[in-house]
Amino acid sequence: NTLLDPARALDHLRVLAKTHPLDLGRVISVGHSAGGQLALWLAARGKLKPGGDLYMENPLPLKAVVGLAAITDLETYRVGPADSCNASVDQLMGGSNAHHPQRFAQASPMALLPLGVPQWLIQGELDRIVPVTSASAYAQAATTKGDLVNLKILPQAGHFEPVAPQPPAWAALLEVLKSALK
Repeated sequence: NTLLDPARALDHLRVLAKTHPLDLGRVISVGHSAGGQLALWLAARGKLKPGGDLYMENPLPLKAVVGLAAITDLETYRVGPADSCNASVDQLMGGSNAHHPQRFAQASPMALLPLGVPQWLIQGELDRIVPVTSASAYAQAATTKGDLVNLKILPQAGHFEPVAPQPPAWAALLEVLKSALK
């Protein structure tokens, strides 16, 4: 349900739009760290095949995605110390990719490329939780597969600065949000 909850919430915007002035053609998802994985996954879920655990008919399409220190590849991110955030991937997925390849194929943004929507990634240069190399590898793979990906690396920033409401990270996020909503 970790993935299905945000999917249901996104699709519920259709219900809310009946009584509120929502422009469903301008919906973007934004998430930080594991939430960034969810934000990217929301854009890709229209590619899921019927019969899969995460498949939902007629998902609301997104205009764009913004990932802030986003976990972009569950398979590579899961490798790390047992007491680190990396270990949470196997807990989320119920085991490793070797044991549950279908789960990883349905949940990892890297496995679902191309997403088919513009993507902005904001990443701290000094992030030790989600290394900048992860965002760079994802951006390169997504671009190679035809996606438009903009990677903004924040100098001297770690994992939490991309969500901090202070310069320069906040200015970068506001700039990205304006671009995503154009």
